[in-house]
Amino acid sequence: MCLLNQDQVTIMGQTVFSQLAEIAEQTARRSPTHYSLPAHTLKAIEQHGVGGDLIERMFGPRNKITKLTNRNEPLSEDQTDKAIRLLRIISLAEKVFRNPSKAMMWLNHEHRQFKAKPMDLLVRENGANLVEEMLLRIEYGVYA
Repeated sequence: MCLLNQDQVTIMGQTVFSQLAEIAEQTARRSPTHYSLPAHTLKAIEQHGVGGDLIERMFGPRNKITKLTNRNEPLSEDQTDKAIRLLRIISLAEKVFRNPSKAMMWLNHEHRQFKAKPMDLLVRENGANLVEEMLLRIEYGVYA
């Protein structure tokens, strides 16, 4: 697992994950019924602290991802939705903790409320909803 310091993931005041999330949203707005992110998005996500094992569980075998990336092909619609979900939650964690390293640390450590690491819950939509709800509770000081 690669944890980066704030200087390494902040570009022009925005973190890499918030930039990627913004690009993904802009792509979706341009063509809301049919859009796909480029496969190299997954490489950028992994290079900035998301473990390769999670990438494989969410998006499929590494060799298939590598082929898509090498051919400069887009992700499938399902893979794009998963990538956007991942980017959205990581970006929210960075906003809540106001520090990319702290956000990644929180996402990668097991929490008793989940009985799992929040990052592992992002594989499924329902798990992502639980993580998002917890992050919003932290942000607004609602713990009950």
